[in-house]
Amino acid sequence: MVLPEQSEAGPSRQPSSLVQSTERTPLLSSASEDGHASHDGYQGRQRLTDEEVGAYERRPTSSWAAIVAAVLFLLGIIAAIVTIILKLPPVADRYAHEAMTYSFYNASVLNFTDEGIWMQARGSAGLDASRVDDKFIRRIGRWGTGIVRKVHLSEFPVEVTLPDYDCFSLGTGDVPAMTVDVRDGHENDIHVVALVKPAENLDKLMPLLHDYIDGKLSQITVRADSSVKAKAGWFPIGTRKVSQRMTFDHLPTFSNPNISNILLSDPADNTNEIEVSADAHMRNPSPVGLTVPSLDWQILLPRCSPEELVELSKTSTPSISIVPGKDVELHLNAHVPRLDPALTAVCEGRNTSSMDDFLSTYLAGNATTVYIRGVPSSNTPAWMSRFLESLTLPVPFPGHKAENMIRNFQMSNVKLSIAAGIPLVSAVIEVTVGLPSELQLGVNVTKVRASMVDLYDGPDKFGRLEMKKFAPATSRRDDEGDVVVKTDISNVPFEVTDGEVFRRIMRSVIFGGKDVVIGMQGSVDAGIESGMGDFVIRNLPAVGEVGVNGLPMSEFAPKFEGMKVIGTTHSSITFGADAMMNNTTPYGGNIPYMNVHLIYNGSVIGDATVRDLKVRAGVPFVAHGEAVFDPGHYGGKTAKEAGAKFISAYVSKENLTMSLRTHRESIPLLPNLSKAMAGLEFSMPVPDMFPPADGEEGHDREFMRDATFHVLSSSADFVLHNPFPETRLIIYDIEGNATHDGTFLGRLAYDQPFTLFPGDTETPKFPVYWDPSGVGKDIVKKALGGNLKIDAVAKCLVSVGSMKPIWVGYNATGIGAKVRI
Repeated sequence: MVLPEQSEAGPSRQPSSLVQSTERTPLLSSASEDGHASHDGYQGRQRLTDEEVGAYERRPTSSWAAIVAAVLFLLGIIAAIVTIILKLPPVADRYAHEAMTYSFYNASVLNFTDEGIWMQARGSAGLDASRVDDKFIRRIGRWGTGIVRKVHLSEFPVEVTLPDYDCFSLGTGDVPAMTVDVRDGHENDIHVVALVKPAENLDKLMPLLHDYIDGKLSQITVRADSSVKAKAGWFPIGTRKVSQRMTFDHLPTFSNPNISNILLSDPADNTNEIEVSADAHMRNPSPVGLTVPSLDWQILLPRCSPEELVELSKTSTPSISIVPGKDVELHLNAHVPRLDPALTAVCEGRNTSSMDDFLSTYLAGNATTVYIRGVPSSNTPAWMSRFLESLTLPVPFPGHKAENMIRNFQMSNVKLSIAAGIPLVSAVIEVTVGLPSELQLGVNVTKVRASMVDLYDGPDKFGRLEMKKFAPATSRRDDEGDVVVKTDISNVPFEVTDGEVFRRIMRSVIFGGKDVVIGMQGSVDAGIESGMGDFVIRNLPAVGEVGVNGLPMSEFAPKFEGMKVIGTTHSSITFGADAMMNNTTPYGGNIPYMNVHLIYNGSVIGDATVRDLKVRAGVPFVAHGEAVFDPGHYGGKTAKEAGAKFISAYVSKENLTMSLRTHRESIPLLPNLSKAMAGLEFSMPVPDMFPPADGEEGHDREFMRDATFHVLSSSADFVLHNPFPETRLIIYDIEGNATHDGTFLGRLAYDQPFTLFPGDTETPKFPVYWDPSGVGKDIVKKALGGNLKIDAVAKCLVSVGSMKPIWVGYNATGIGAKVRI
């Protein structure tokens, strides 16, 4: 048998179809006789309308729909032949209907031509009287067909349609004359080689394609329509119109290709494009063998929705020989030019572009979808080109989980600030990115955003950073080929999620001076410049650590300037001052308001507030603060006693230590942060607040600047210092004792109020009650005209402004008292 082949001049001038019919009892063919690929198919005797007729599997290729159409067309031809044979008077018609058997063996595509597809298909048909239930009809049918023996069919046309799809015509063909055996138990081997002429409007086959790909097509029905002239021997049966339906069940499911070994690289000529290569592996259970010519394709991506597709690239598939039952493997190459702006434009209703979403999904390890569409080619017939242009198929594109891409994540120059009640962090971030082996591209990172970063102390999460805006970035390649990205982030919101863990860290760093390591885990978005365009890779997993050095709080010891009383009530005094502090740490921040409690001997005796605090890394700063002394408000009698002891110890120049303790409302603009920091306590020495006397040193905290004893009048006067430049102090009562080297000299007492003006004030003369034994007065007389070192213990009833007077103790040693007549 010589089969038609396509040539440059067009298809060979061969008969439009070739049918071989041979009698066999029974005959089951398993291979095509012309050497073309074939595959054993669905065999066995079946009742045409009541049981499965047969099914075959198929594989999506460039001419998928055309091949399907051709195979179904040939099956329709076989059905028509069998029906024509048995289209007899009613009794014979029923016999034929129940006794007919059918099996389909294989099909193969021989060639693609401008006129259609040359295909071959093999099947068998015959009559089995045992399948007929009615004895009378079975006997009549067996007797009649035994007499007729064979039926000759003249050449006839056949049209095959799909009843379930608006009777869409798959194509037409001519079947040459043939003779078939109709006797009981005789099967006819029907071997058809035909040119299937696809319909002009193959695009109308798309609903069937989509139903099949979506898994909605469990069966398919074809109908063969023909008009044929038949005769039995010399007896003419006449011309009969034939319409026969065949239903195929259990269709195989669509199998997606497996894409692997994806590689993206820069071209050797450094053009503005990238090269993409990949391998495709496709399972092929189809019984149809064929050779698919080289085809051209568009690769498409959705522009924000699957309904709007934009070309990403073009590619070609080589000529492929498809062997029934053997999987198909392809190596694909494509060049991706500079991206269409539609793919990098932000989609309406979200903050990402189509390319952003595609790359982020890919690097997250999730499959996404690309689409392919045929492109007209000189290698394909016109009808196939028309169909390919109308064919758009989804192709799953596997993801590649970007594990350990962020290999190092560091923060430095950390600064804290508050705006609109939100704690903000500014810092320098350096990220080392290891590109996957699939991405052999020269990329430039132009912007970075740490979209969500969780902070940990060991396994315990305590906070979160959320960077809503991109920050400009620079990048470079290190010696190992990784991309090192550096960016300055500014005012990134910081949220405390676990106050207890955060408080533990603050206690270690700020008040314990210990170094800690903060773990970071989250995701990073990176803006990329590449040969094919600018886009953003989102949600790159990031894991890193930040070392936080403990703060040397001793270096923060304040030096006060401008201490003054700025307000009083019946129970409180409000002081104002500027505190000069050093900052040798790499940390800084801005705090518009913060309040802490002042603790002495375990009691709260007041609070201190700073406003508009601005701290820069490594730079001294000034804190403008206020302190309220109001022990009664915070702790009642115990706190009052602690407050009085504190003032007494202070003016007595004792070495004092006071604690600062945060509370739940320390930073009212940040209630969550305040709650997290509540209870943190830091002890510090109480700084000097009294300025030195004119030309003197070492008297900066001396309440008593001078003392004079008058021997004849048995009195004494003093120079007392009021450190507040704008506030007067009133002393209502004073009493005390003086000693010299442990010997009691005398006692003084004065219960008349007098005022201490800002600076130094000379007191009235206080009466002195000498030691009754006279020893004390003798010691004083011996120092007449000179100085005498004395020690003093006294207490004063003092008030400031409108504050209720309080008793303040005073202890001093080595006072150089003058002795006068």
